[in-house]
Amino acid sequence: MVQTINVMAKIKSKEEIAREYGMTVKTLMNWLSAPQHKEAFKKMGVSPYAKILPPVAVTYIYNVLGEP
Repeated sequence: MVQTINVMAKIKSKEEIAREYGMTVKTLMNWLSAPQHKEAFKKMGVSPYAKILPPVAVTYIYNVLGEP
């Protein structure tokens, strides 16, 4: 079960998010390339290949991976 984190996320780069979770950008990209995440990003209107992520995508990552 995914716990929903209700945070006021801001625009962040993938590098910032990866650093928060103690992973490389490559690892984060591998995770985002999973079909369910690609589909979620598509529904949000965000490219999974974007270097800068809008608040909706940052919140999605926080909700799936848990609070950093």
